[in-house]
Order: sequence, then C-alpha cells, then structure tokens
Amino acid sequence: MIKRLLFVCSGNAGRSPAAQFLAVRYAESRGLVLEVQSRGTNVRSNSRPDLQLMTAVPAAASHVPTSLDQTAIDWADLILTMNRQHKQIVIAMEPSAAEKTYCLYEYAVGTTEAVIDPGDFGQDDYELFLEEMKRVVQLSVDKVTA
Repeated sequence: MIKRLLFVCSGNAGRSPAAQFLAVRYAESRGLVLEVQSRGTNVRSNSRPDLQLMTAVPAAASHVPTSLDQTAIDWADLILTMNRQHKQIVIAMEPSAAEKTYCLYEYAVGTTEAVIDPGDFGQDDYELFLEEMKRVVQLSVDKVTA
C-alpha cells in the first residue's frame, strides 16, 4: 500500500517543504514507496520558498507554498506538524484527523520538542538545522514505511 505523508508548518516556505524534500530524497534512496506533500497553516499570497532552503536544496526553488485544506488532510495517511499549534489547527479543521496527526519529534522520537523556525539563520546554521531535520524525517519515514 502506498503511504501518504503530509508535513505541516506555518507558511509552507521553510520547515515543511524542507521535510518534504528530505523525505522524498530519503525514500527514493531506499526504494520506498511513499507519496509526500507539505502545506502551511498561514500561507501568505505570492510567497516563495525561503532563500536558505533554495540554497541548500535547489529543487525547492520550484516549490509553491500551499495552504492546508480539507483535501490534503483527507489525502494523508500520516500528518506530521512542526509544532503543537500546527497540530491543533489540523485537528480543529478535521477532528477525525487526530488519530493520524503528530508533531514531527513526537512521532519520530517521542518528545514534545518543536521544530524551530530557521527564518533568521545564516546559511551555516541552516545547514545544521537541515542535518537535524534530516535525522528526524528519516526516523519518521522508516516508521511509516515499516
């Protein structure tokens, strides 16, 4: 069965698309069948992916920030949010999604830690952020495809 994984952050310009691209790259490298999307709870009109993301992951330049909606929630087998507020928004939109919605760290390693917003990072700090994001995304992909 194809697994469908949805990552959610605020603007869908940094954290969730980073997780999306890392998950796709990891799944492809392992030959795993996984569909991955990302959405934002507060996407601004005409927004673009974060510069740090496009620098670190050139494929992200084609990403179009997209708002979370009912269709995306229904589509997903698993929804991983960047923090508890995002999780609450998903569940408020669709209460039945509570059983498939987790914070990323909660799902990957069982903690309540939030994924920090790297918006003000320099590129070197952003690379460290991506390494940590890669770790928890890989743990999540391994769990969802096991």
